[in-house]
Amino acid sequence: MRDGRIRGLDLHLERLRSASVELFGRALPEDVVRAHLRTALHGGPADMSLTATVFSTAGEFAAPDGDPTLLVRTGPPAYGPDGPLALAAV
Repeated sequence: MRDGRIRGLDLHLERLRSASVELFGRALPEDVVRAHLRTALHGGPADMSLTATVFSTAGEFAAPDGDPTLLVRTGPPAYGPDGPLALAAV
């Protein structure tokens, strides 16, 4: 988040929704996700990193039961590397 705004928030939310449907067969309502994000960001600095993770409390390899859970984590702002990136074959 920079200057209190999340760039491409709609795209991030759509990716989170579609991945949740793929993994859990359902997704958390967008208004619930947005409310959790607002709570995590409230009163914080204008620049920070934010990670939203959807997971099942039943465990990774258990049958899904109930709604998925959302974990929102904030931290100091992270900045990507400067200049072009290159990949090396391993």
